[in-house]
Amino acid sequence: MKGEADKNSLDVAHVFDTFAERYDRWYDNPFGKSAFNLEKACITSLCKNLRRPFLEIGVGTGRFAEELEVEYGIDVSVGEIRYAKNRGIAVIAGKGEKLPFISKFFSVVFIIVTLCFVDEPLKVLKESTRVLKDEGSIILGVILRESPWASFYKKRRGRQRFL
Repeated sequence: MKGEADKNSLDVAHVFDTFAERYDRWYDNPFGKSAFNLEKACITSLCKNLRRPFLEIGVGTGRFAEELEVEYGIDVSVGEIRYAKNRGIAVIAGKGEKLPFISKFFSVVFIIVTLCFVDEPLKVLKESTRVLKDEGSIILGVILRESPWASFYKKRRGRQRFL
C-alpha cells in the first residue's frame, strides 16, 4: 500500500511538472480568469484581520499565493515551483504530509484545492495544525464532487481543459 501511495505522488508531481506552463496559462483564458476570480473572492472573504506569516500547501504556480500575499509555499512539482518563485513566493519542494517547518510558526495555512492530490489528507491536516500558531487558522478550499461549483466545472470541462 505504501509503495502505491509513493507511486501516486510521483505521478501527481510528474503531471504537474509536465503541464506546469499549460496549467498556469489556463488561468489566462476567459473561463480560467472567471473561475480564479470567483474562487479568490471566496477565499479573500475569509482572510480579514488574519496575522502573518502565511503558508500555502500545494502552492502550485503561486497564483493564489501571490493574490493573497502568502509569503511561503510548498509543493511537490518542481515545474510549478519555478512559477511561484517568479511570483515572489518563498517556496520549498516537499510534501504537505511532512512539512519542513518548525512547530507553531505560521498564523495561517492555506490548502486550496490540494487535498484531492495528496497521498494522506489526514496527515496534511495534522501537519498543518503542528506548524500553526495557537489561535491560528487553516483556510481550506475544497470543491465537493456533488456541489453546484463541481457541476459547473464538469459541464465546462470538455471545452476548457488545461491538461
